[in-house]
Amino acid sequence: MLSSRNVLTLAAGLALTACPGDVGDLLDQIDDAPYLSAGSTSEPSGTSSEPEEPTTGDGILTTTVSPTSSSTTADDTTSTSTGDETAPPEIIEVDMANPVLAAGGWEFTVTTSHATSVTATLDGVDLEPVTDNGDGVFTGIVPIYGAADNGNRTLHVYAHKEDHPPDYQAVPFVVTAPAPGTVGWPKYGPAGSKTEKIAITPAGDIIEVGSLEVDAVPRPAIRKRAGINGVELWDEGTIVLDNRRGSATAIALRSDGQMWVAMRVRDDNAVWHGRIVLVSETGKATEFAQDSVAGSTIQALAPDGSDGCFAVGDVDTGQGDTNVIFSRLTGDLVPTISDQQWGHHPPEAMPHDFMDFARDVVVRGNVAWIVGSSTGKHDLNKVQSRGILLRINIDTALEDEPVWVMPPIPLWPQSALYGIATHAEGLVMSGNRCQETCATQRVELGLYDSGGTLTWTFFGKSSQAALGAAVASTTRGVVLVASNEVENMTFRGRSLGRTAAGDLAFADVLFPFADGGSYASAVAAGPYDLSYWAGQVTLNGVTQAYLVRVNQ
Repeated sequence: MLSSRNVLTLAAGLALTACPGDVGDLLDQIDDAPYLSAGSTSEPSGTSSEPEEPTTGDGILTTTVSPTSSSTTADDTTSTSTGDETAPPEIIEVDMANPVLAAGGWEFTVTTSHATSVTATLDGVDLEPVTDNGDGVFTGIVPIYGAADNGNRTLHVYAHKEDHPPDYQAVPFVVTAPAPGTVGWPKYGPAGSKTEKIAITPAGDIIEVGSLEVDAVPRPAIRKRAGINGVELWDEGTIVLDNRRGSATAIALRSDGQMWVAMRVRDDNAVWHGRIVLVSETGKATEFAQDSVAGSTIQALAPDGSDGCFAVGDVDTGQGDTNVIFSRLTGDLVPTISDQQWGHHPPEAMPHDFMDFARDVVVRGNVAWIVGSSTGKHDLNKVQSRGILLRINIDTALEDEPVWVMPPIPLWPQSALYGIATHAEGLVMSGNRCQETCATQRVELGLYDSGGTLTWTFFGKSSQAALGAAVASTTRGVVLVASNEVENMTFRGRSLGRTAAGDLAFADVLFPFADGGSYASAVAAGPYDLSYWAGQVTLNGVTQAYLVRVNQ
């Protein structure tokens, strides 16, 4: 049990009652903020324009070329044959980039004679297996995670052959990665685009989902970029997934390269509903789709560990309240749970007394951990919003444990949760709190250990409106938050980072200035802790998707 995430409308997305009119006006500026969505590539002038850039087709930086390279060569050796069974193994040359200028997987090449295998360590730590390319040539990867690895490093290479001692070479190099919190690159989508969620492929590419306006109508859309430089990888650029009005709201990846994409679309009868579509590796919607009930919205998807997905969102019950809704699809495209509803109903409450919303989900084992908010009379005498954590068994659809409701704290009684992510030390959750009337709000972030104990809490500065819309963590435990606060009477998105101990990891990285505001809706960390934030900016009345890589 615990001891101590956009929304149906962003005002409701804050899931806080009694928000004053001026905050409502601010939220309106974001233009349907809870269904923030996607696009192609352009600068914030409202046109799409991006220079051709070289890309390897995957997002992970792999290279043997740099301004200079560190290369060690054995003297007076020219043969790379392994045919002489009596000759000992010999390393002829090791080619390794030097200096190493950024996080990523940096390739090294080992040319050998008479070697049957090669192993390598970095400063004494074993590296992943080295690949035998034939003819005595082997390649491997040196992992660099950013500025934390800056300084002098040594690659230790060993060439092996049975019944012989290994040959050994040390290859020194230096890492000079940019400081944490500096911008690696920013990219804009086409005019009329928004990004709501992102996912990182195993190769390190970024998939953005959201919406793109076609004939002035927003439609669900998807786009793929290379993680190394943000270049688009599909010839079509941004691909529209459905010709109906709506937006793609969530994504979960499969091991076969296909993707589960959730949408909110309006049908011919002007009725909105959720929909899950299986999308191919090339960004095309396949024939498989699963619709949710009328009035539903799917807010988040989580992989279930076997190429299926678990979906959460909310639905209008038609009885004056809103319930959490969840569904499961297996990797074999079989729905096992469809549109199951959950509503908060403490013993002393009447049915339909609470407005319940789900915002994000992660699956650990066979349990879905769902965060959101519940608005009602939590303390029996006044209507307030509280963040909730709901644990559902993905096999049985039953509650794994009773719902946890965030307790009030002095001066900040109301709350909501928007994001949840796994962390090396447990789970991290993001959201917001507000005062009694919600005229003042602040971002809240908490790390819970594996036993459910709150390890640390971070509170953002007080603002007229604020929320932590999404959260992620790196392999080294740095917590990344898509944060939003009101600045000069409009929202401004920002990239926020805290260390595993809760300290400042880097100074907040603000989204670009935009007279119509900006919004950070998603964050994700990929291989080698390459970290990305996404959302939208509105300048001169033109809204564009925005994606930025921030150095760690």
